Amino acid sequence: MTAAGWLAVLSAVGGAATAQAAAMGGVEGETLIQAMPDGYRVGSHQQNDGMTLQEMVPAAESVDNWSKMITTQVFPGKGNWLPSEFLIGFGRRFGAVCPRMTHSNVMVGASNGYMAGLVMLRCPVNGLTGKPETIAARAIQGKDSFYLVQIAYRYPPTQADSHFTESYLRSIIVCDTRSNDHACPDLTGHGVRDRP
Repeated sequence: MTAAGWLAVLSAVGGAATAQAAAMGGVEGETLIQAMPDGYRVGSHQQNDGMTLQEMVPAAESVDNWSKMITTQVFPGKGNWLPSEFLIGFGRRFGAVCPRMTHSNVMVGASNGYMAGLVMLRCPVNGLTGKPETIAARAIQGKDSFYLVQIAYRYPPTQADSHFTESYLRSIIVCDTRSNDHACPDLTGHGVRDRP
């Protein structure tokens, strides 16, 4: 991942001051920070009913025809959602289109002082696409918002894919400049953008 590829999804504080802070390499308020992997591009960015959705795909692919995709969702005002409960429901919804789905247990723990959860879902044949699909999903319960990052593969992931998935999901943090318990990294000079 290149330094120029760092993204800051600014979810808690809006306005020009936040955009300026991000452009200068800093962040303000509660923020999800994630990297743009080498060889990926933003394929879609939407805001619906207050929820932000971003989809990143390999540069030669699209959100309509992809082999790998990283999906990020930010749910403002949903800091009361629990990662374990959300991921169990997420797995049930995915299981509706994949009756033969298998899954890991939901793993829970802390991430930069916030509650977080992780689950792996494997579908031999997705009923909507007719293709295999594996999803690793990490949920983080912020104070102001709830965050979900998924990495999906439409083929059985290789060992290198599994290593990338683990490393990438571990690198994602939520931080808050208003709280020492959720310190933000210094991103000065790392090409931080105020939206993915």
